[in-house]
Amino acid sequence: MRFYIFIFVFLFSLATILIQRGVYFYARYELLLSDFQNLLLALATGVTYIAGAQLSHRYWEAVGPRRAMVSLIVIQLILPVTAFVFPIASVIVSMTILFSVFNGMVWPIAESYSSAGLDEKGSSRAIGIFNLCWSTAVPLAVMMSGLAISIFKNGVFMLASILILISMLLIFFLPKVIPHHLASGEMSDDDRAIPFEEMKGMLFSSRWSMCFSYALMQILAALIPGKFAGMEISIAKATFFASFIDFSRTLTFLLMSTTVWWHGRKIMLACVSAVLAIGFSIAMFPSSIGFVISGEIIYGIAAGFAYYSALYYAMVLSRASVGAGGSHESVIGVGFTIGPILVLAGKQCALLFGLPVTAGMLFGFAPMAVLAIPVSVLYLKGNKREL
Repeated sequence: MRFYIFIFVFLFSLATILIQRGVYFYARYELLLSDFQNLLLALATGVTYIAGAQLSHRYWEAVGPRRAMVSLIVIQLILPVTAFVFPIASVIVSMTILFSVFNGMVWPIAESYSSAGLDEKGSSRAIGIFNLCWSTAVPLAVMMSGLAISIFKNGVFMLASILILISMLLIFFLPKVIPHHLASGEMSDDDRAIPFEEMKGMLFSSRWSMCFSYALMQILAALIPGKFAGMEISIAKATFFASFIDFSRTLTFLLMSTTVWWHGRKIMLACVSAVLAIGFSIAMFPSSIGFVISGEIIYGIAAGFAYYSALYYAMVLSRASVGAGGSHESVIGVGFTIGPILVLAGKQCALLFGLPVTAGMLFGFAPMAVLAIPVSVLYLKGNKREL
């Protein structure tokens, strides 16, 4: 079962990122949309992603996991084909927003399939492979999107459709029932390497950091294309430079999957939000390609740690339930939503007071950092394990 879900995750992630990240480059370079319009698109996809993640569990219960995945993927197959046939701004924007809903419904089920029926050690290994599969596809897809757009223009959407079709075929090799639902009872506290309450605090801490990371990720996804365009960098080179975020995140997943040393290490969770803020600032505020890439790498390492930790603690605490996957993806969606909202609000404040646009981004970024950094640390307070 897990072999097929891991291959599916790689291919489906490849297709998904061609749309979800590639669309911002397509919008900036081909449709000539502004950074403001890209941020609005990012906000809309964040809201719809939350809706999809929340609906996932109910839909799965109604029709079954395998049937749910097939039906959701068929819809995601049709949407980019529509954008290929009608490559106008209104259709592409609508397609991206709708795609986000159904995409948010698929991932919780895939996460549940990947680690169901395993103990803590097995879950850590399975989640590691799962993370490596989807994260390895991300930088490849980001780079592919630039090449595909520069050569085939709207053909990037047809390429995504072909990959979605291939990935869908793997779903038919999955069992109709996710294994953990055949078992009864919950894992007792005695069975855990980390006590329940302590792990719960680490889950909430890592989720705060992950939410912060995806808020920053959505800002980067929407604004990096404009930043590179302003530096007169071609779309193929721009997507290559943008992929450094994802390469460093994948490296983090690889390191975390080979060791359990980080399990229960509060000091790492306490630092991750601050490192995210540093990396983002280096990537977005200077106008040097060297600084941008350095910031992306720093940010990517911290984002990888936050994501891996949040998913690991969620899956272990919940016996790899689809509901836990839905909550995990909802946190991602909240981050996707909050980031663009605060930056758009900050921009309006800057215009109101006659300040430069850079100040507006700072107005949006600062409140997130001020909230996320201390709160992610406070959730760790009171646990007895040493830092």
